[in-house]
Amino acid sequence: MGDDGDENVFTVKNLKHCEDNSNSFFASLLKYKDMNHKETKAQFETLSKCVEVANALPEEEKVIHPAVKLIQYYLPRVFTSDLPRERTIIADTLAYLMPKIFDPEPDDEGDD
Repeated sequence: MGDDGDENVFTVKNLKHCEDNSNSFFASLLKYKDMNHKETKAQFETLSKCVEVANALPEEEKVIHPAVKLIQYYLPRVFTSDLPRERTIIADTLAYLMPKIFDPEPDDEGDD
């Protein structure tokens, strides 16, 4: 994490959000090799404004859905289990669950 002295905190989150602006700034800096060049300053101002906006973005969600954890746990066992019955049960269960997770059906509660 870096700080430019003007209350702009550069983190992975906001640099990822402002990737095009940061690429333009660094390209200009490499081209002119001078931070005080007018184009480089303009690119830095654009990047700073983007970072200010990105600082207000909500934090990324770091919670993995339990169904995804289930798939992460059982899917490799389909290929590594030596017991055919266990493989069949796991494969059938995953075949049933995966469409419900990745392509859920719309709720029909209002059709009564």
